[in-house]
Amino acid sequence: MKKEQLEKFEQLGTTEIEEQAGEFQVEVMLVFTQYPAKWFTQMHFVSICEKSNPFVNKTLNKLGNWKLGDSQQTGLGLIKRERRGARFHYQLLPRKPRTNQ
Repeated sequence: MKKEQLEKFEQLGTTEIEEQAGEFQVEVMLVFTQYPAKWFTQMHFVSICEKSNPFVNKTLNKLGNWKLGDSQQTGLGLIKRERRGARFHYQLLPRKPRTNQ
């Protein structure tokens, strides 16, 4: 590799690799399972977890089960959301007890 080519890599790359969305989903679900009766806003997760608003929004949408715009895509159905004024609030969906058959 020529020196000029090598020097071009100096400005590329990163020193930190962002965590995968799946890891953050686990963290969010830990909060919901630890406090199942509480409602949380998207901004709670943005400020406390120090994540970007779009990243948190995408994660909450994946954990929920609601229609997004014209899309038929739905999420995992683990949390519910309700709108209060200008904000959505999120809470863990109660799980139905399993019946042995």
